Amino acid sequence: MRLTTLRFTTLTALILSASMLTAHGQTQTPPDAVSAPASLYDAFGQQEGIRRLADNFVQRVSTDTRTAPFFKESNLKRVREKIAEQLCVVTGGGCVYTGDSMVEVHKGQGIQVADFNAVVEILQDAMTQQGIAFQDQNKLLAKLAPMYRDMVESPKTPAR
Repeated sequence: MRLTTLRFTTLTALILSASMLTAHGQTQTPPDAVSAPASLYDAFGQQEGIRRLADNFVQRVSTDTRTAPFFKESNLKRVREKIAEQLCVVTGGGCVYTGDSMVEVHKGQGIQVADFNAVVEILQDAMTQQGIAFQDQNKLLAKLAPMYRDMVESPKTPAR
């Protein structure tokens, strides 16, 4: 593992949040997405680079045995579009996110820490394949970290 648990949690939050979008059309800027300096947007290849990353990531996450079940009923085209929007916002590209809140998108999915970590790993691999510097990957993960709490459900307490 190349990232600390916190960074894994951060990256996974981004991936799951964007990846598990449903077909809702509410327009909003994620409250937990903080805009980054334009240089991070540039480091990710601006709009074209972000679109390629979203395409690569969604292809991977929708076919990986650990995460594919979460995408079985998803409109993958929409998922790609919303992930690209979200990445553009978070990297400071001046875009607008038009999807639902992360809480609404992930509610009832049963996402656990291991699921989240698998998504983060897949995103990291996609970024590495695209040649995004490790330092820039970490900057993105730090921006995404607050989304973790909106996606991962607490383990259910066994009935007594």
